[in-house]
Amino acid sequence: MEKLFEAEGRFVQSRVMDIAIYPIKKTSPHHPLTAGCCLLTAWELLANTPENIHRLPVLDTAGNIIDVITQSMLIDFLWQNIERLGKYTSLKVAEIQGTNHVLTVQEDTKAIVAFRQMANAGVQGLAVLNNDGKLVDNISLRDLKGIHPDAKVFWRLWNTVKVFKEKAMTDFPAPTKLSGPVFVTNDDTLMTVVEKMALFHIHRVYVVDDKVSMNPQRVISQTDVLREVLRRVRNP
Repeated sequence: MEKLFEAEGRFVQSRVMDIAIYPIKKTSPHHPLTAGCCLLTAWELLANTPENIHRLPVLDTAGNIIDVITQSMLIDFLWQNIERLGKYTSLKVAEIQGTNHVLTVQEDTKAIVAFRQMANAGVQGLAVLNNDGKLVDNISLRDLKGIHPDAKVFWRLWNTVKVFKEKAMTDFPAPTKLSGPVFVTNDDTLMTVVEKMALFHIHRVYVVDDKVSMNPQRVISQTDVLREVLRRVRNP
């Protein structure tokens, strides 16, 4: 209990400047855009930068941040204009380049262990499996909202991933209710991937071997989708 209270105290009292990588280094690149910048420039940066950044600041002429462009915004834009992709909407998931190694966590693992695993691996989400190895959920950094903005239920981090997610979803219901894990198979299409990302407001989709065994084989991120669209359009 003493360690729990000590950890909670450090978490609540830490300031942004205490944990941010500052000043800006190669490991935390700054890629600002100007308000008049072409959207394609933002697309290229969010798809191809080695640092795999997920958002870009938009600056005015005085250098002040006036907006932010995120990968999710581009996915929404892509979904709203999906017909412009033409034949590429039928591109099979098997042809989309993604991450072949899926990082997983068991649903009975403590949530704090799952978040530590994300931090150590430098990823933002993990596939959640049951005891049979089936994909049952996803846990990501934004699930930290489950301890509330003021961390008044910090102790929930010591709940299992399953319980932590259930409580987080009760307190902060998703805009679009999910009836299970979001996944695709190799026979699905790029259009299906974009649709699920846009409608369910998610950053990654797991590719499973089939709908029965639900064994995750790969993961396709928003970065992968943006990169794939660029690659296909430039090299038809």
